[in-house]
Amino acid sequence: MNTNVCEYVGLSQFLEKWDTDGEFMTYIGNNAPFSWGDNNHSLVDVESFLSQSEDALLLEYGEDCPNVNGFLKDINEVPRNIYIDLES
Repeated sequence: MNTNVCEYVGLSQFLEKWDTDGEFMTYIGNNAPFSWGDNNHSLVDVESFLSQSEDALLLEYGEDCPNVNGFLKDINEVPRNIYIDLES
């Protein structure tokens, strides 16, 4: 049996810090090329998540929202070889 190991960060740590109205994932999920819910882990690469997040959140909140900008900045700092777990 072959096993693979990957590293991931939980999305909740970013949401707890920046998503004060609790709606970020609602907007990010609209027309997203990935889904989550009822899984132990839902891993997404940083580039895909960042692309979807930028488009959705900037459209909804605008470019001058400090919470969106902080959230996107923190996500952008995640190393590209680490995944984002949408379930945690």
